Formats: sequence, C-alpha cells, structure tokens
Amino acid sequence: MDENLETLSSNWIRGKNKLIGEKAVIDTVSGNNMSVARYTMHEKMNVAKHSHGYEQIVYVLKGKMILTIEDKDFTMKSGDIQVILSEQEHSASIVDVPYQCIEFYSPKRNDMQLNK
Repeated sequence: MDENLETLSSNWIRGKNKLIGEKAVIDTVSGNNMSVARYTMHEKMNVAKHSHGYEQIVYVLKGKMILTIEDKDFTMKSGDIQVILSEQEHSASIVDVPYQCIEFYSPKRNDMQLNK
C-alpha cells in the first residue's frame, strides 16, 4: 500500500475560487495527482473567460449552465458532462438555480483550499 494514501483526506474541505468569489459554496478533496470540487450556487452568475494549465471535467448535478469553450456554446443540465482541455479558453453562465456540479481537475489544484 502506498504510504501517502494514509495521509490523504477523504472528507470535503471548504474551498474558494477567485473567479467566483463568495457566490458559490465550494467543497474540495484532492489526491496526489487530481482534485475534485463540488460547487453549489443559489444565484445566477457569469464566470469570465479564462484558461489554465490543468484539464477540467464538469458534471452537472442540478440547474443549468451555458459553458462556452473556444467560442462554442454548450447548454448543460443535470446529467451532462463536458471536458475542458488545458489552455482552452472557456467561460460560463449559470442560468438556472439552484445549480450544483462536480468538477474534476488534473493535475491537482493547490489554490482552492481555505485552510492551506
């Protein structure tokens, strides 16, 4: 057994995202090579166009979002999933609330946990 496995948390840790600010409740958990975040939003909002060096997979649990990747729009609702490759420009509009999604990131993010 990998001795690092014993030190990893399997509990959600309250997080933050500087693009979203206080408009979402964000819970995170990370392993050695990837992170997962659960976003819950109770008001409509826009996330500005941006890109980053990690891959991101978005899985919508409830609500509706319009995700724009490289100027192509994807309307996402409960059960939909979308991959965003590293360095792809993307933005989002949360158009139906409450909205909740799970996002997966690889490599792992170190910028979202409040207690770090």
